[in-house]
Amino acid sequence: SMIPTEDSSVEQGISRWRSSCEETARRLAAMAHQEEIRKQVYDAGGVPCLLCMALHVGALVAGDLTAESVQSGLRELLRGEDAAQHLLETQCEPYIFSLLQSPDPNLAALACFLAQVL
Repeated sequence: SMIPTEDSSVEQGISRWRSSCEETARRLAAMAHQEEIRKQVYDAGGVPCLLCMALHVGALVAGDLTAESVQSGLRELLRGEDAAQHLLETQCEPYIFSLLQSPDPNLAALACFLAQVL
């Protein structure tokens, strides 16, 4: 639980959460490039997960998980003919609207790509 105890601080809890987010996004982005498991990532909800990380990656993540790797994973996952339907079914529009408002040119480019998919 996130309730602080003697051996667990709030900072440690947040740090663990950030590490978990980073590791999940890194693995999903890598798996999206592997033909044999791309559909599993897609079907399991990898698109909204990576979109959420794309929005927060600048604030959340330092180190070797880059916005570019998250975005390239998303582009791989959204190559199929059902990509638009998938974005709608997995309720990704709020992420896309948020990305469109981002001052980061990479995120704005991702939002344009997603808008074209839709």
